[in-house]
Amino acid sequence: MASCRFYTFFRQIFIYKFKYLKADQLSRDNQLKTVRIPLDVLQMLLECILLLCQRRVLREELRKRKVYPVIKNLDYALEDEGDGPIRESIYSIVDLLMGEEEKE
Repeated sequence: MASCRFYTFFRQIFIYKFKYLKADQLSRDNQLKTVRIPLDVLQMLLECILLLCQRRVLREELRKRKVYPVIKNLDYALEDEGDGPIRESIYSIVDLLMGEEEKE
């Protein structure tokens, strides 16, 4: 249940830029509005997702809730940030979510 609440919070933060931006694209002065998340907060959220990926049941839940496309879009949005701990966290999450599971 806690992972569901965390996922909802995570989705609200990251999807806003990609999903709801079209409705707010044109302001009075026709400038594009974007929401910038501080990099330390972003790193903390990615580390929380990485902790959720440690258990198979939670990885399956994250796959079911389509977390991978959100992480992929985040990676595209952070192209100008270069390599660093945020990129490493993103790649670790992708490896765990997209990796093949062992059969029990």
